[in-house]
Amino acid sequence: MAIGGALALVACQGEQPKGQVVATVNGAEITVAELNEEARARGLDIDTDRAMRDALVKELVERKLLVGEAQAQKIDRTPQFLLAERRGREILLAQQLLTAPTQGTAITPGQLQTFIATHPLSFGGRVTVAVDQLAVSKAMPARLRAQLTAAESTDRMADLLKGAGLTATRTQESWDSADPATPVGSGEVKPAAETRFLLDRPGGTILGTIIAVQPAPVSADQQPAIASALMQRSLAEQRMRTLLDRAATSARIAYNPDFAPGAGGPEGTASTPDHRMK
Repeated sequence: MAIGGALALVACQGEQPKGQVVATVNGAEITVAELNEEARARGLDIDTDRAMRDALVKELVERKLLVGEAQAQKIDRTPQFLLAERRGREILLAQQLLTAPTQGTAITPGQLQTFIATHPLSFGGRVTVAVDQLAVSKAMPARLRAQLTAAESTDRMADLLKGAGLTATRTQESWDSADPATPVGSGEVKPAAETRFLLDRPGGTILGTIIAVQPAPVSADQQPAIASALMQRSLAEQRMRTLLDRAATSARIAYNPDFAPGAGGPEGTASTPDHRMK
């Protein structure tokens, strides 16, 4: 149905919408604010593109029609829907709480330059690192760890693990020094060729050798925008930690013993360790 026809049908069912109401569908209003938020969420400019605005209104009308049909079939009362609805609401509330206070926070040019200067691996000194890596999901005795630390190559590490009866998954990884989730970005591993590492991770251990380092500097004209985004993210993370710490002091949290932190999973299960910081 064309947008004109759909809106005409709506108008026939009651008083014609006006003011801040774009359309009504079986009594459910679509407001200008709702239309603008839909456009913002999609990154659309409907102020200067009438065809795009009309298409978006049409989609919202059709969504209301589908919502009405879903409600008629009582889909909104199913356990699956209620769980998904609660999850979506909780995520949205948490996101709004964390982003609103730091959105648009003024960062001075001096602060940007200081940040860039103190994080060279994220800007002018950025590199990408090729890694020959082993992942082990079981605990290793201290003596074996010492032997692995002293090993001269990843091949030797693999032999030591095999001799100890431990299974290792071998992969070729690529790390970006500008990404704090990688061992070089977090500062745990020096970004230099032939550097060997052994790092504990949730689910096990990763170990191996850096086999190549490739310069990948961020251009000077891009550095301020990237630094601003990183600083804003850091502010949001700091605020999240502050809020969590404050909330935890007065919260009453009780765990089923089977799901308590540190209780572990079912016997015999194992996960592949991840290089990302947790």
